[in-house]
Amino acid sequence: MAGAIIRGALRAGVIASHTTVVAEPLEARRRELAELGLVTAPDASAALVSLREVEAGNQSAPTGAIVLAVKPQMLAAVIASTPSLQAQSRLIVSIMAGVTRESLARTIPGDHRFARVMPNMPISIGKGMTALAEDPTLPSEESLWIERLFNAGGSTIRIPESLMDAFTAVAGSGPAYLFYLAEAMERAAGAIGFDPQTSRLLVRQTLVGAASLMSGDDADPAALRAAVTSKGGTTHAACSALDSARVMEAFTKALTAARDRGQELSAK
Repeated sequence: MAGAIIRGALRAGVIASHTTVVAEPLEARRRELAELGLVTAPDASAALVSLREVEAGNQSAPTGAIVLAVKPQMLAAVIASTPSLQAQSRLIVSIMAGVTRESLARTIPGDHRFARVMPNMPISIGKGMTALAEDPTLPSEESLWIERLFNAGGSTIRIPESLMDAFTAVAGSGPAYLFYLAEAMERAAGAIGFDPQTSRLLVRQTLVGAASLMSGDDADPAALRAAVTSKGGTTHAACSALDSARVMEAFTKALTAARDRGQELSAK
């Protein structure tokens, strides 16, 4: 996810490679990032030292922001390895699931500004959907910079942090629901006579085409569905079977379960 954010931001000119420092423990990945012109470091402590060196050489620029793109369970260890972080006030942007701004402020010493951000998987191809939950006192220039950073990988929306778990349920986990549908359609295509290779081609192109149609049309999804559903026809028979199986209700239950699990994780 961090690599996707970096590549999108570099393409959009939101960040400059020579002033961007990345902490990456894997040597092979560090080499890949260095080939992009980025300053790399093997861990967070070394990255913070490098960041200060970059800032010292460019004193007219604002203090650098820090994007936390680590697993939530690694946060405490990362912060423990960078005690000097508290010496300078910074903008800290977190993409960690289930970690609130309040929790960040308790964990990270110092006088920092915090933003909680949740991108989803398609940001890796510039089609992401990202939610921004920021401190309302954040300076406007920092708020706009965060928006530009994540708009480089798709679209952004500002929401209250209280809706972050709901956003994660809808958009963060959302790509998995489409993959689940694709998996189900491939199985069904096989059950009615198609070989696996043909099933995959039919399903993928159908879903890509339908998503593209929806992307270019402001119509309600129900209206788009109605446009390809003739009463008494094949699509009507399929949708009636889905309604009988209460698939719409199942999706509400699924997203509610995802939101509730996010709230449980946030409370830990």
